[in-house]
Amino acid sequence: MAGIQTTMKLMPKPSLLWTALVLAAVCEPVFRADASHPSIPNARSDDELVVSTGVVGVPRAFPPDEAGRKTFFRETKDRAENGDAEAQQDLGGCYYAGIGVARDPVEGVKWFRRAADQGYAPAQSNLGVCYLNGSGVSQDSVEAVKWLRKAAEHGNPTAQSNLGLCYATGKGVAQDYVEAVELFRKAAEQRNVGAQSNLGRCYKEGKGVSQDYREAARWYRNAADQGDAEAQGQLGELLATGKGVPKDYVQAHKWLNLASSQGLMEARELMSRAELEMTGQQIADALRLAREFRLRKAPVPAAIRPRDL
Repeated sequence: MAGIQTTMKLMPKPSLLWTALVLAAVCEPVFRADASHPSIPNARSDDELVVSTGVVGVPRAFPPDEAGRKTFFRETKDRAENGDAEAQQDLGGCYYAGIGVARDPVEGVKWFRRAADQGYAPAQSNLGVCYLNGSGVSQDSVEAVKWLRKAAEHGNPTAQSNLGLCYATGKGVAQDYVEAVELFRKAAEQRNVGAQSNLGRCYKEGKGVSQDYREAARWYRNAADQGDAEAQGQLGELLATGKGVPKDYVQAHKWLNLASSQGLMEARELMSRAELEMTGQQIADALRLAREFRLRKAPVPAAIRPRDL
């Protein structure tokens, strides 16, 4: 077999496209199907911020029905007005998302700020994101970096990843890939999926760190296991071409299949090329592995988690 000679370009060149981490339940401009991960990576520009996971602590769920949401909102508002920082953060999330109350990003930002002023890291992170997006407040990258840095210094992985994004793209701070890698690494070690994917890209492209396909594959795999489409596609490409990992068409097909099912067309193209090098049994095995992954990762219906906001 001749093998696959060309590689899949999952991201547009020459611009750098980074997987951004922001409010983990609502944010402009786009959502993935599971409403917790970034959208299709090749459809975004460097400046777009999208939705991804970044849970701080153990999220507290509240009733998914409208009556339950309104009750939660009223109870949270009472605690927030009495100065409870966590409740102020949750209330900001309710206003921002329109949970139990009419959606009002401006009011959401007000409550994020109250909690942030008390040093509550999740609210500092969300306030930074609002400034990055210009959502509920005038867009201000410098102010965004200020609040993200405060939260990052408290160990908040979402803020660490977003601050890394700012350094990688030069938003509100001088571009510095080395600093971006350090921040991505801190967040990635806390299982922040976007940071894991971004760190994989840094290793693959030699941005802020020596190029290392093996390390790239390691971090892409961590993100791919959490369902990140771009990481799944990138890992599939590395497996199909034998960069940093032993060439394995069955595993490559599995990951490319999973990525393409989330809309990554480049993954579908490379999967089709991989099939030319595979036997019928290998393709069947790859399809089975993809099905098993989907069953293992199938989302369990649950209440919305305000602290993920």
